[in-house]
Amino acid sequence: MTGIFGVVGSVSNSELEEMGRRLSHRGVRFPWSEVDSDVYLGLADDPNRQSVTALDGMTSVVDTAFAEHADVVRTALRHSDPTLLLQKQRNLPFAFAAFRPATRTVLLGRDYFGLKPLHYCRLASGGLAFATEYKALLAINEVDAIPDLEAIEHLQIYKAV
Repeated sequence: MTGIFGVVGSVSNSELEEMGRRLSHRGVRFPWSEVDSDVYLGLADDPNRQSVTALDGMTSVVDTAFAEHADVVRTALRHSDPTLLLQKQRNLPFAFAAFRPATRTVLLGRDYFGLKPLHYCRLASGGLAFATEYKALLAINEVDAIPDLEAIEHLQIYKAV
């Protein structure tokens, strides 16, 4: 099992390292890279897997249940409309983050059924943080561990937030 994490915005090296450490049960290493100015991508994985990958002017991290499925997701990300290809992979659990420097955009996604979660939050400084486990987000000083009571109520009533 792997886990992904990252930040778009200002963050310290120690916060990024702590995000990775909080996912250490998902892999024996947790490298991260500054892929562009204030854009950081990381992956907790085993040493035999490729972590941060650059393809066709795009940098990505992919979390899948099986290593061979990562190539399926990366192929879809190179497509002009990746959602069309990924919708066909409904039985494939995945989460990904892809950064396109030409447009300075970050694309986050997860599988159709949510088998691989992807949590994210807006930072007070205007940035964005994401991770496959919420506890990794708590490594960032700007993120408070305060429950959103309205969201909990919606989850209980509507089974969705």
